[in-house]
Amino acid sequence: MSKQRNITIATDYERQAREPGINYSGIFAGNTARNNNITSFHVYKQLKPLLKVLKAYDYLRLKLERNGGSLSDIQRINNLLNRNIILDKNTAIKLTEPDSAAVTIRNFCNSNIYFQVRKKAENGMPLYYICRTMIDYFDTYSLVVEDYYISESYPIEDSRFVSLMHLGSETTFLRLSQFRKPLQAKNKCLKDNETDQVLYSVGLNVLQGAWHDDQKLGLRVSEEFNLVYFRDAIELLYLCLSRELSALRNAISPDLVNFFSTIYPQNSIYQLLCSLPNISGKVLDDLPDCALTAYIDLSKAFRTFLTTEVPWGNSKVNFPLYKIVMGNFYRLSMVSAQMNLSEEMQAASEQLEEQSAGTINTILTALQAAS
Repeated sequence: MSKQRNITIATDYERQAREPGINYSGIFAGNTARNNNITSFHVYKQLKPLLKVLKAYDYLRLKLERNGGSLSDIQRINNLLNRNIILDKNTAIKLTEPDSAAVTIRNFCNSNIYFQVRKKAENGMPLYYICRTMIDYFDTYSLVVEDYYISESYPIEDSRFVSLMHLGSETTFLRLSQFRKPLQAKNKCLKDNETDQVLYSVGLNVLQGAWHDDQKLGLRVSEEFNLVYFRDAIELLYLCLSRELSALRNAISPDLVNFFSTIYPQNSIYQLLCSLPNISGKVLDDLPDCALTAYIDLSKAFRTFLTTEVPWGNSKVNFPLYKIVMGNFYRLSMVSAQMNLSEEMQAASEQLEEQSAGTINTILTALQAAS
């Protein structure tokens, strides 16, 4: 968790650009005129020859990894990787030339489409990810708003974030594409550009503040040990400390509020958004100080939680929890079930959840008392 309040003061241009009714995809994503009205159907149609090859490759790769195979299977994979994939009569790519393919795809389809390749750690075989982004030049993270293809086992450690090669370096993006299908399923009238607008508003106004990559330890622990209030408290405190709350109040819309009720259920943020329209400027000014105090207290509670000694291994020798967590971070789901059974772990979890619920209550009570 960051210990500094990171409140960005918007410039006049930034405020104007973020007013309702502005086409964010044109301003922030650097779209050309021919890309502004592009639809998901159109992109899928353009990428169809590539997607067909990727699906065939991943089918053979998974079959080889799980069941083994023969020399002919390896030859079929090699043929797919070296195939000349015809996107149209003037455009072709090869999977063996990923850098060239990435440039060609962006020029052919949309300047905000990213074609990413990673090697699987166990065997070095390529894994693929194709997505569309919206670039935000004013904030910490840009956004991934749509996934077109993702190989099974593609390395995404934290579903909230994904690293993309951007301007020659690895850059972290907020991965809001995971909410696209649920959002469109909930509101079948949403067009593609309207879905982009909702996701951009959620990212810009809330998740840019509520999510940060230095939360990885806390949120991984909350997920594996079912610490629901702790996760909600982390996101609420980060939002209060890192966003300009008066700007958030002005940006509140039914779509934004409903998102945190139905698409990404987060009750504390939902309550915050519902309360903000009735809050005075003075209360909003004081809220970050209240959140900072609560953050310090919650950090101490989390430190106490991590230093709890719990029985570990066949011999049931007591170890500090942080040693077990850090030593098994990437396979924590395999060991958390065993740890959750111990009385020490249950008591520590209950104590942290109680502190987290109190933190949320402190923030929301301050708002409700002023409304």
